[in-house]
Amino acid sequence: ALGSGMNGPVNALAVSGGTLYAGGSFTNAGGNAANYIAQWNGSSWSALGAGTNNAIQALSVIGTDLYVGGEFTSLAGQSRGGIGALSTTDGSLSTWNPNASGGATYFLGEFSSLLYVGGQFTSIGGAARNRAAALSLTSGLASSWNPNVNNTVRAMLRGGSFVALGGDF
Repeated sequence: ALGSGMNGPVNALAVSGGTLYAGGSFTNAGGNAANYIAQWNGSSWSALGAGTNNAIQALSVIGTDLYVGGEFTSLAGQSRGGIGALSTTDGSLSTWNPNASGGATYFLGEFSSLLYVGGQFTSIGGAARNRAAALSLTSGLASSWNPNVNNTVRAMLRGGSFVALGGDF
């Protein structure tokens, strides 16, 4: 148990250094206002910047960035279609913006220097991608990988040269 908890479900956790990040469907963490994302420093919860305007479903720390996926259209007060990145140093918004549309992002995972994402979206990283895509960590653009899934992707796992998908398809 970390402090007094949240006022709604926690859907995702990520760690960077000594900080634990939590994302979910909450607006309060440990008695402090926190719009769907909070950080635990070992003794208390605090908001991570302005947060989002709707639920977070996935978190992934890569280098000094915290990649965030969910049902939101705004991250740190700026337009972001269900996916974006924040600095783990100060919570500031990254310029990385693949801008998913058509639905939420439920999975984020780094494999082979790409960020693999799954969800309900039908477009992401400047390309038509139905519910699964691999994005450049530098530009946010979609790679040529396109499994063209017919319903929500909620999980992925890479094994060797294969990517396994799980979800409602």
